[in-house]
Amino acid sequence: MMTMIGPWNLGANALVIGSGKAVTAVVDALETSGAHPFVVAHKNLRDELDVRALFERAEAQLAGRIGILVYADAPTSTASADTLSYLEWRAALNASMDVRFFCTVELARRCMADQRKGAVVHLTSRRAEQAEGGAIAAAASAGGLLTMSMSLAVEWGRDNIRSNVIATRLLDKVQAQDGEQLASLGALVSYYCSDYASYITGTRIGIDEG
Repeated sequence: MMTMIGPWNLGANALVIGSGKAVTAVVDALETSGAHPFVVAHKNLRDELDVRALFERAEAQLAGRIGILVYADAPTSTASADTLSYLEWRAALNASMDVRFFCTVELARRCMADQRKGAVVHLTSRRAEQAEGGAIAAAASAGGLLTMSMSLAVEWGRDNIRSNVIATRLLDKVQAQDGEQLASLGALVSYYCSDYASYITGTRIGIDEG
């Protein structure tokens, strides 16, 4: 019979990338559920070498392998498409897609090497489904993320590595005050990472869709 620590009994090391109240709520929920989170902001993550070094640092501090990755969107600036330079476009996509991909693959490689299960939860905006002026790079990366997550869910299903997406406006609210929605976000992330969701992968769930 399963012994419960919090609601989900995770008991795994988790790398959480992001900042803000939404991420704090996620970290609190993971800790309540028995996970051991290592939290880092997006800054100084540019390429595969940065990501590999981050995983090494996290695993050294946690004294064990990472089994959970939670990656939250970085704050994005708004600019109309006709004024957006190529360098600005690439910088936005690198932060929202490239580094996220590097982190996801790094977790998978480490889990596969040890034949361990893994769980990835991407937190993103709703811009893939809801158009918003001045956010073309964020919309493009949000749409690409959904496709990437579904594709990796199929590719890595046999390796017991799951990938899911939560779309929410809470990431856009730097001073988010809705405690119930933040609690829902944390609980959903914990559920996605738990054994209760062992056969749930490639999905997208929205919070604060109103």
